[in-house]
Amino acid sequence: MNESDEMPFRYLFNSETINETTDDRRVLYNNALEFINTYKVVPRSLKDITADIENATKEQDEEKLIILKNEQRAHYTLYSEEIEYNALKKSIKKAKDSGEKFMYSDNDILIIARYRLKYALSEMSIVKDLGISMSNYTIREKRIADQKFLSKLIKLNNFYEDLLYSNISNGIVGKR
Repeated sequence: MNESDEMPFRYLFNSETINETTDDRRVLYNNALEFINTYKVVPRSLKDITADIENATKEQDEEKLIILKNEQRAHYTLYSEEIEYNALKKSIKKAKDSGEKFMYSDNDILIIARYRLKYALSEMSIVKDLGISMSNYTIREKRIADQKFLSKLIKLNNFYEDLLYSNISNGIVGKR
C-alpha cells in the first residue's frame, strides 16, 4: 500500500462518530486497524483453505500452516455472519422437510439479527427467506439482551417503517 492509499484510512480512523464515547471510538479504531493489517487480501474459499491446511499439516510445513490458519481466521472474520446464517437456514429447512418443528434458541435469533444488520435487511425479507413467522420472530428479536445491538436493530426497523410510510404517502406502494 502506498501513501496515497493510506489517506482514506487515516480519515476513517481520525474522524469522530456521533453517539460514541472516546473508549468506543478507540476500540473501533483498534479493531479496524487490526482488521486492515491482518486481512488485507480477501481470502479464497474456506474449502480450498482447509484442503491446503491438511496438505501443509501432512508436509509438516509450519510456516505455510501459520499463513493458512491466518487466512482461515480472516475468512471467518469476513464471512462469519453468512456461514452461521446459512448453517441455520439448512437446519431450519432440514427440520421442516422432516416434518419437525424447528425450535429457535436465543443464539439462533442473534445469528439472524447479525445477518440482517450486516446486509441491512428488513424483517419481512428475513422471515420470507427463512419461511418463519413474522410475529414470532419480531417478539423474539425484541428480547435480545445486548442493548447496543438491539438499538441498532430498532434503528434498522424504524428505517424500513419510515420508508414504507413515505412510499404510502407518496402513492408509490401498489403501483407497477
